[in-house]
Amino acid sequence: MEDIKLKRGKILKDLRSKYSGGRLNQSDVAKIIGVSVQAYQKYEYGTAEPTFDTLCKLADLYDVSIDRLLGRDESRSDYIQRLADEQGLDSSQRSLLAAFCYSDEAGRDKLMKALMEVYGHKKKNDET
Repeated sequence: MEDIKLKRGKILKDLRSKYSGGRLNQSDVAKIIGVSVQAYQKYEYGTAEPTFDTLCKLADLYDVSIDRLLGRDESRSDYIQRLADEQGLDSSQRSLLAAFCYSDEAGRDKLMKALMEVYGHKKKNDET
C-alpha cells in the first residue's frame, strides 16, 4: 500500500512540475485546490491520500483523468491524454485526436480525408 501512495505522490509532483514549468510550488497548488499546504505536501510525499473532491480538483487543474492521478493502468483515454500532452495539443486538437481514436476504420478514413483537405486549403491560403 505504501508503494502505491509513493507512486501517486510522484505523479502529483511530476504533474505540478510539468504543468507549470516549475513555477508552481506546493503552496500555490494547495491554495488553488483549497487545501492546506501541509495536506498537499502529504499527498506529494505519499503519506496521505486526497479526498475524491480534491482528486477532481487536481484532475481539472492538470487536465488529466483521475485514473492517471491514481496511477492506474493506462486506458485509451489516458493514452490519448498522454499523447496530447507529449505533443502539446490544446483541447480542440485533443478532441480531434480522441475522435480519431474512437472511430472505426471508415470514420478514421473520413476524418483523415477531411483534415487533409482543410490542411491543404489552409496552407494554400497562408501562402497568399
